[in-house]
Amino acid sequence: MFLSLSLPLLMGIVTRLTLRPRQQGQQQPLAIDVPWWGLAGGWVVVVIASLMVIPTSNFELAVSAILLAGIAGLLIPEILRGLGTATANGFGKPKNWLWLLGIGILLYAIFIDPSIRGGLILLGLVLLSYKLILNWIKPPKGKGK
Repeated sequence: MFLSLSLPLLMGIVTRLTLRPRQQGQQQPLAIDVPWWGLAGGWVVVVIASLMVIPTSNFELAVSAILLAGIAGLLIPEILRGLGTATANGFGKPKNWLWLLGIGILLYAIFIDPSIRGGLILLGLVLLSYKLILNWIKPPKGKGK
């Protein structure tokens, strides 16, 4: 089933790279020129070919799988561009490495090993209490004072 959905995925990527805006005098590094009739014809061929290859008798399931693969293909170039920008900005300063490490540990605790979540909550509370004790966190000032 994956191989039959690779055509809509690739067609979604081609569609997104074709629809990227081009600024005057500056071209996007990943942009291709395909006419509108090429995209429309490509989608018709891809949908028909995928419907013939998908091993299911449920037509609605096949169409929804093709639609979801196409949407995923549309989103892949933007996700990769965002990850590239976030990585370049994140590794730009040594202080940001600690934030990236903390976010990575937090995501690991949420999605892979929830048993360390309690330890992370306890560590966060200890750090917050140290900041309060050392007066690194200022209390909010009231109006007129």
